Amino acid sequence: MIRGAEWSATGKPGIRSVERIELCVSDADWPFADRYRRAIEDNFAALRAARPALFNGAMYMLREFKIAAGVLTGVLVRTDYASYLYWRERPALDPGIRNCFAAAVLHSADGALLLGIMGAHTANAGMIYPPSGSPEDGDIVAGRFDPAGNIAREVAEETGIRLDAGGGGDWLVVEDGPRMALLSRFDLAGDADEAVRAIDAHRRREAEPELAGIHVVRGRGDIVPGRMQAYTRAYIERVFAR
Repeated sequence: MIRGAEWSATGKPGIRSVERIELCVSDADWPFADRYRRAIEDNFAALRAARPALFNGAMYMLREFKIAAGVLTGVLVRTDYASYLYWRERPALDPGIRNCFAAAVLHSADGALLLGIMGAHTANAGMIYPPSGSPEDGDIVAGRFDPAGNIAREVAEETGIRLDAGGGGDWLVVEDGPRMALLSRFDLAGDADEAVRAIDAHRRREAEPELAGIHVVRGRGDIVPGRMQAYTRAYIERVFAR
C-alpha cells in the first residue's frame, strides 16, 4: 500500500525518521517499461547523442511502500536506466512508482554540509546533490536492497571518502513528489576545506569523474534555486533552521 508524501504547511516535502529500511525485490517486470519500450529507446538514443557517456545499466524502482512503527517497507522492481529517464519526465504515466535512492549527507567538523556538483557528461549535469545513486544489482543482498552498502559505494566512487558503515543512526525519508530520498548523516573528521581538497585530489585521479566539484553549504544562503531538488533544499533548511 502506497502512502502519499507528508507535506508541511509551507508546501515543502516532509521529513520522517525511520529506524530500518526493508525493501525487497519483486520478480515481476515494470509494465511501464514494456508499454513504452520503443519511445524509451528513442529517447535514450537522443540523450546519448548529446551525452555519449550515458550507460543504460540495470536499476530498481520502488513500486509500493509504507512507513509504520519506524520501519520503511516496500517492493522494488528491476528495470533499466533508459526506462527511468523516460519516466522521470513523465511521472504521471505511472504515478504509483517512485525513484527511491539512498544518499549520504556529509557534515564536516566545522559545521558545513558537502554536496556534489554533477559533471557535464551525466544525465543530471550541473545539479547539486548529496552523494547518491540509484539501487543497482550489486546493492541487492539476499533479495533486499542494502542502502548502507549502496551509499558507501557511491561516496567512494564520487569522492574517494571511505565511510564508516555505522552511519549516523536513523534514516531520514524525504518524499519529494515521485522521488523518495533515504538520507543518512555522516560526520567527517576534518573541516570542509580539508574535505574539498581530498575530494578534488580524487577527482583529478579519475579519467572521467562523476562530479564537477563540491558545493559547500554553511547556511540557508547557500541554497541554489533551480539546481537543487526539493529534498536537498528541505534537508538544508532543517539543518540550518536556527
